[in-house]
Amino acid sequence: MLIDLDPQTNVSIWAMGVDGWQKHAAKFGTVANLLGAREHAFAKGKVLKIEDVIFRGVLDGIDLIPSHLDFFTVDLDLVSAVNRERRLEKSIKSIVDEYDNRLRLFAELDDTDAKCTGGK
Repeated sequence: MLIDLDPQTNVSIWAMGVDGWQKHAAKFGTVANLLGAREHAFAKGKVLKIEDVIFRGVLDGIDLIPSHLDFFTVDLDLVSAVNRERRLEKSIKSIVDEYDNRLRLFAELDDTDAKCTGGK
């Protein structure tokens, strides 16, 4: 599973092509929808399930949750949302076991540097 969290949608457009990405985003949604951003602009505020958003088989054995340009404003869309920092985790929980390998990366920021830690 590849989750594109880049608001420029570089991986999504590379993997799906511009037309494919636009059609998928319009019909099935993107990670922005999963997080609750764009609720005002998509499907009359309907929050989608992860199964709706996944673009399956983008590469051999790899599925993609595409990003969206509206991801630039996700912080504004979610500023007053309850438990906003757990929305992605909650969205993918139902499909995590479908995938053999999982790599979790997160940044620990402090005053001096950012560290990247991986785990399974």
